[in-house]
Amino acid sequence: AAGVLGIAGAFGLSRFIRRQTRGLEPADIGRLADHQEALLTGIHEGVVGVNGSGVITLVNTSAEELLGLGEADVGREVRQVDLHPGVGDFLVAGGDSDPTLIVVEDRTLVLTRRRTFFAGRAVGTVTTMVDRSDLLALQSQVAAQASITDALRAQTHEFDNRLHTISGLVQLGEYDEV
Repeated sequence: AAGVLGIAGAFGLSRFIRRQTRGLEPADIGRLADHQEALLTGIHEGVVGVNGSGVITLVNTSAEELLGLGEADVGREVRQVDLHPGVGDFLVAGGDSDPTLIVVEDRTLVLTRRRTFFAGRAVGTVTTMVDRSDLLALQSQVAAQASITDALRAQTHEFDNRLHTISGLVQLGEYDEV
């Protein structure tokens, strides 16, 4: 009886583990983890995964830098982590989002959230973020240069008008008027 119970328990545990690991062998799980790590550290955008309970499940190095998070924050609820209130609210909101600008200290972040699914049911969200501060600063500089260019163009036009007037008066022999 103990042997049968042991075999049944081992079989049940084996099925449970296979279901949890989606049928992957330990070597496959290791390769998958290595692949995931390489992908997440290799992209420039920040990535934060949040499960359906509001717990942070994944943070890549770019997101750590942008939000001031650390590896210790993985496994904690978003509300327990010291985040900018707008970012925290964005991370725990459900559903997909359009790109959203949030200013965090001296950075302008563009965040986009997408729901994630497994076996047809929602399991959480993945938020990507990009720092657009440099781009906005560059746009500001270009706008300033365009403004200066327009002012110089207007001054050149006025100067040309005066030169044409002088040239016309000289051609007409109106030297006293010149």
